[in-house]
Amino acid sequence: MSTLTALEEVADRHGRAALSDPIVLTGALRSLPVPPAEAEISALAAAAAAGAPDRMRAVLENAGTPADALREAVAACGGGSGAEWACGRLGAALGYLLRETPAAEAPTTVLTSEKTRRGKRIAVVAGVAVVVAALATTGVTLALSGGGEHNAEGPPVTPTTTVPLSTTPVPTSESPAPPELPAPSAAFTDPQLLAAAKPYLGDAGVRCETAEAGVGVQESVTCELGSGIIASFRKLLDPGQLDALRQVLLTDNDGARPGSIRSLRWEYVPGQPGIRAGIPMGTPRDGDGTRIRFLEPEEGLARLYFDEDATGVAVYMQASTSEQQALRAFWADPDA
Repeated sequence: MSTLTALEEVADRHGRAALSDPIVLTGALRSLPVPPAEAEISALAAAAAAGAPDRMRAVLENAGTPADALREAVAACGGGSGAEWACGRLGAALGYLLRETPAAEAPTTVLTSEKTRRGKRIAVVAGVAVVVAALATTGVTLALSGGGEHNAEGPPVTPTTTVPLSTTPVPTSESPAPPELPAPSAAFTDPQLLAAAKPYLGDAGVRCETAEAGVGVQESVTCELGSGIIASFRKLLDPGQLDALRQVLLTDNDGARPGSIRSLRWEYVPGQPGIRAGIPMGTPRDGDGTRIRFLEPEEGLARLYFDEDATGVAVYMQASTSEQQALRAFWADPDA
């Protein structure tokens, strides 16, 4: 599937407005059976965030030519061949530019000199890039997709996050003892993101590293929590984007085994700081956020996503086993 075809499929599934929303666009592209390469998704999301589709439409509505529309959109993105490529693809998918426009058919090499990587992914976030996660995830990246390097020609190129996290070298008689690792909480700067993560950071073996935030994400931290559980903690710039992220995870989640998705609202347990509990279906309580559980399709490994309405925090956990109940219990109370 070409990138242009992928964009047209996203527009068919989610509406044309999805191509102007970086969070929805990122998640929807990653949810396709054969998603575009990470370099392409990152560039397209950056162009959407810069308002490229709206700029092209405005130029055409004021009797401008397609060439004028493309030029204005590229300028809005800061210029460069990467921006031209992304704007060309978005414009062609929306019908603003002809499909044979050079920018619409340009090779991916304008974005990255690396060999493109493809694989099944789910929506996380974007960057979200949610929460959503690249579920070629034997590492953790959400739709939320973090980690990133910058291409001199265009917008950031976002690779999959590698795991395990960096480890402390083992001292020998010929080398000095390594410096003490910083506390896991040191990787967090946003107090609301740290508050959501804090219940999971108490074990002595927990390690956290800051990841570069993707489009639409304020802060991103990846942690090894012990017992084979890895988590990506992210805070979105706009908490209102959580609804779109949830919809992708529930309805277009190619990273979930059919029939395995379970969703409910959750709440903090009164009088027990940091302890979470699911709200039974039909119970008239609003709760604090949404929890979604599922099994990945290849090996049936347990996955769990949860978010917080008020803060825009979105968290994706992956276990190294298929024990869904064990992961659910850890989510609720890691010290139980």
